[in-house]
Amino acid sequence: GVFKLATWLGKRMDLHCTGVGKVILAFDGARPAGELQAYTPRTITDPQELETEVERVRRRGWADAFEEREIGLNAIAAPLWASDGALAGIIALQGPIPRFGRAPARAALPALLERAGAISTELGSQSH
Repeated sequence: GVFKLATWLGKRMDLHCTGVGKVILAFDGARPAGELQAYTPRTITDPQELETEVERVRRRGWADAFEEREIGLNAIAAPLWASDGALAGIIALQGPIPRFGRAPARAALPALLERAGAISTELGSQSH
């Protein structure tokens, strides 16, 4: 089948419902502004539930978002670390459920984390 995904390059996104956004919340000290908008039935809209999710991302070192921003779209994301230990960037994979369901996303996670570690090392990070 043919899949059409709208590009989000340059578009402002809420932090609470994307893999990249959750990494920012967990490791950059950012907080969502205002009410947590529901985009799908899976979107986290309760601030306490979001704080629990952010703590989980901190503990395991990566984030996921399964149909939280858009039905049929999943994502995983990992932080990239600078030499001073600060968040330098984020690497992420996303795709439509027929090709990037939970099992394929989990299968891709080790490669994503390995690449994030390699990029962090190239950036001079010693600690991650």
